[in-house]
Amino acid sequence: MKSSAARQLANPTRCSILNLADPVMDCSNPFSVRFVQPGALPWVAPGPELEVAELRRRLLSECNARGAIIGPHGAGKSTLLHHLIDEEMGNCVRLQMRRHAQPWRQIRGILPALGRGQLLVLDGFEQLSPLARMGVRWSTWRRGSGLLVTSHGPCGLPVLARIAPTPALVWRLVRTRLRAARVVLPEDAMDALQQHAYALLRVHRGNVREVFMDLYDWFERFAAQTRSVV
Repeated sequence: MKSSAARQLANPTRCSILNLADPVMDCSNPFSVRFVQPGALPWVAPGPELEVAELRRRLLSECNARGAIIGPHGAGKSTLLHHLIDEEMGNCVRLQMRRHAQPWRQIRGILPALGRGQLLVLDGFEQLSPLARMGVRWSTWRRGSGLLVTSHGPCGLPVLARIAPTPALVWRLVRTRLRAARVVLPEDAMDALQQHAYALLRVHRGNVREVFMDLYDWFERFAAQTRSVV
């Protein structure tokens, strides 16, 4: 049976091509931070069970509006959260927790005003102490509110999604960025880029954010080399 929070959340009340084979190098780097920050990249579901619509359905109908998105640092949890939480989710209160920013103090200021049927969304739940996490879970449950979090590991909430980036997924994201920036690379450069992206994913142990930061440098070097032969 759905909780009151789940029932109310189910009825929302608010919440030119650059071809580098022809060396024309007047463009922004497709891997710049502004292009790869959470919300800028699309959510690419590795399977039907991780499609946004399916996750919304499970959150509201199976998890009683309480769940966690689990995955390592930089794996895409915040990106998924961005696409999962929109006007369709109804009345949400979202807090992006920052390291060294006393997140518990911020949350304590939010909890008293949290109403029945609202969804509290916390990005970075692992930054709280075990006692603070317990307090958030209990306070939201007592108020009849939903709770959706991202975390590096289990945190006492139903697991809505586990994220583990694969080489194939990262390559899809890389090609998505190149298409969006209308950048066309020579075939040999694409092969080199693909192998480099795979190697970076291993080096960074699944941290896609770090992979894209290093791909920014790769593209800058490639662009400089292309200019030098014009």
